[in-house]
Amino acid sequence: MKLKVLISACVMSVVLASCSSSDNSPDNSETTGSTAGTTDGTTTGTTTGTTTGATTGATTGATANDGVFTVDVMVDADQGPECEETDGSLTVASNVITGTVVNPVDSTNLDVTGQIQADGAITGGFAFSGGASFATYTGSVISTGDFEGDWQDEFGCMGTWVGVKN
Repeated sequence: MKLKVLISACVMSVVLASCSSSDNSPDNSETTGSTAGTTDGTTTGTTTGTTTGATTGATTGATANDGVFTVDVMVDADQGPECEETDGSLTVASNVITGTVVNPVDSTNLDVTGQIQADGAITGGFAFSGGASFATYTGSVISTGDFEGDWQDEFGCMGTWVGVKN
């Protein structure tokens, strides 16, 4: 009879263990519940409870796209003289693009932000310091690991761009 009670106690321990989390990171969650059952030689029991909360945080880690890129922004041939080419630098970390390109009008820096999607599609924009939009861009990661795409600014100028990994 001791064997049956011991097995029953082990089953209860497994049920209780499955209600707790072994993750030591804070996740803003709350677990409540109760366990009821008998240990009279049978393994009947009931476990009830609710779990509420959410896990916060971002997944980070190196991706194949991580690195520093030299970017050249070219103007389409049919654009007017007010549209000028420029260049700059991009940094990619966990598929998030940041960097600067030179504003050809006054040689100030434009902030570059963007995102590389899982399928290799790239979207983003150039902005004046302080956040006012200057241009948007789209593109893709090409087979060499470099980037290429199209851009258009708020004044109607447009063209292509390339990013070459340093």
